[in-house]
Amino acid sequence: MNILKKLYSPKHIIPESERLGELPSARFACRDVFKLAFPAILESLMLQLCGTVDTMMVGSVGTHAISAIGTSGPIRSLIVTFYSALSIANAAVIARRIGSGDKEEASETMRQSLVYTLIISLLVCVPGFIFTPDLLRLCGTPEAILGDAAAYIRIWLFGVPLWGLSVPINSSFRAAGKPLAAPSANTSGKRSSVSAQ
Repeated sequence: MNILKKLYSPKHIIPESERLGELPSARFACRDVFKLAFPAILESLMLQLCGTVDTMMVGSVGTHAISAIGTSGPIRSLIVTFYSALSIANAAVIARRIGSGDKEEASETMRQSLVYTLIISLLVCVPGFIFTPDLLRLCGTPEAILGDAAAYIRIWLFGVPLWGLSVPINSSFRAAGKPLAAPSANTSGKRSSVSAQ
């Protein structure tokens, strides 16, 4: 019990010399962390579910189709990781602006992040579309499934700019203290994608 208390109690985590005021109890701190973390966990599960549904859909087509989706995983993961990093940077800047009470600057940061995300999406997707076979060869994709894997990645890349725009929007909601708004918008899009498939 003592170990859990040290792990989760703000009084054990933050040294007295660094405290700026009264600290919440461990119960309230855990509740707040859960309220912020649960929507992000839900969003990640929905993202994984889309990949699983893609694999299930092509399962009846054959092993080449399943292999094509599987070998495209590293490229998809790299792009998703890149957007996750953008999301963290966006949330940090917006949270600082909101914390300092400058909501106009927070809104301007949000607008800029949407423009930058769209530009970055095009810079990632256009070369990705052109060099898909070469990228897949770098990932060790066998020639027998290279065509199917390239077709899958190219189709997936068409959706990346729209999905990419949802990333700064969701991180802005989280930074503004409205974490449940992010997955509700994102989940409805993923749910329609899964049900359509």
